[in-house]
Amino acid sequence: MRVLEYYSGILILTTNRVGEFDEAIKSRIHIPLYYPPLDKKSTMQIWDMNLKRLKEGNESVPPTRPIDFSTKDIKAFAKRHWQEAEASATKHHWNGRQIKNAFQTAVALAEWDHTDAVQNKEKEKDSRPLLEARHFDIVATASRKFDKYLTETRGKTDKDSAKTKLLRRDDIDADGELIKSAVSVEYTDRRGASSTIRRHVRERTTNVESDWDSDSSDISDDTDEDIAKMTKQREQERKLKEAQKKKQEDDEKQAKKAERAAKKAQKERKERQEREEREALERKQALASKDSDSNNSDSE
Repeated sequence: MRVLEYYSGILILTTNRVGEFDEAIKSRIHIPLYYPPLDKKSTMQIWDMNLKRLKEGNESVPPTRPIDFSTKDIKAFAKRHWQEAEASATKHHWNGRQIKNAFQTAVALAEWDHTDAVQNKEKEKDSRPLLEARHFDIVATASRKFDKYLTETRGKTDKDSAKTKLLRRDDIDADGELIKSAVSVEYTDRRGASSTIRRHVRERTTNVESDWDSDSSDISDDTDEDIAKMTKQREQERKLKEAQKKKQEDDEKQAKKAERAAKKAQKERKERQEREEREALERKQALASKDSDSNNSDSE
């Protein structure tokens, strides 16, 4: 506390155990900020941010970890995942870090499926992996099983445990009001099955679905047709590049062939010249030898 009292710079402290703050510590904090658990709107904004990051990666030059994905399908999964968490007894909603990790794992699964498809010659080597909602389903299932195991082991959820130990309250909103369970909402999942879930809403909220309708993202909702169109376009670009590459290779082969022919002709000319010079020298030597023999005969 003495160091905190006389510290001259800006110090930012974060904790998820706010209940352990001492009075003396609290009085030395200039600006306390409370970050409540993510609501529906904030959760969707984080999903939008990660989708935008994937899109920017595809549009960079060269693309960083390029991958195809349907914004509409993944956002539909995000909404369904929130609704299923609301309907569960433990209310295990993903936080921002978990959403980011889910994206990284789902992309890795999509890349693995693509590698497997390329090895089985089901896809071209130059094609892109396709990120689908089912990859997030795999991540969500594993996460849900682990959360259930922890809850059964401890006998309490993380929220209940933190509340019992007086560490924090996760059922308080940004205005310091208690979040109350108010209404039941009917929704239809992607399989067309209808379910009723309990929704946690603030008491003053009038439209429980308004948060789903607000979308701050500037990402367009790509449909399966859009993905198919992009895939077809990239396939045409790939074939064009292959044709250009083949033409370049053929031109290089022709150039090398012409170069080899020129070197061969030059070598033959040189050999012919050397042979002619050698034959001329031999004729000259033979003529000189003949003259010498003639002179010796005359002398005798």
